[in-house]
Amino acid sequence: MDLESGINRHCWSAEGIWGDASCPELAERVHCYNCPVYSEAGKKLFDRRIPVEYIDEWSDEISASANDVPKNGIAFFLFKCAGENLALPMSAVSEVGHDRFIHRIPHKAEGVISGLVNINGELVIAVDIAGLLNIPRENAEESGAVKMIVCSSGDDRFVFRVEKIAGMALVEPDALTNVPITLEKSLGGFVEKMFDYNSQRYGVIDFGLLVHAITANHL
Repeated sequence: MDLESGINRHCWSAEGIWGDASCPELAERVHCYNCPVYSEAGKKLFDRRIPVEYIDEWSDEISASANDVPKNGIAFFLFKCAGENLALPMSAVSEVGHDRFIHRIPHKAEGVISGLVNINGELVIAVDIAGLLNIPRENAEESGAVKMIVCSSGDDRFVFRVEKIAGMALVEPDALTNVPITLEKSLGGFVEKMFDYNSQRYGVIDFGLLVHAITANHL
């Protein structure tokens, strides 16, 4: 990607993680933070002399962005796991990265806890999210671009593998629908709401219930 062109277009707000997430670089870099265009823009911002038009420029920018964002929108992180489209509150996701080696825990039987993963020097518990949600493994899509999602809740941190990161969605509360009665017991009972986004239906995971199940039943 051309650095100057990307910076001038504010590509991170257009096709980046804060836009429609259509940038092809995201498949490799996962987040705009990891892109040289974003890093170079940050350097230029701190190095430049503040222009007289600074306040007007950013007032217009913020106003334009605010008009595009639903006033009561809830931010969800979208991903695919074992063929299922799922969503978590953005506040639950602390880090996203490439697949890493899972160290098995000695003398622990196979189950929901897969082992430990080194995340920036810290050992974080790896969870088999498909197993916890009772998703049939045969539904998993073949992909060599497995990602890892790190979630946090207070002092509790865990990581799990997913097949695909689908970006972020801002969803109006009224757009959230209840899970049909016929599906209430599917996905381990962890999906509380559903919504449609980009012609796909996503199940919203009850993050509090997920954390409780992991800490109370599997640790």
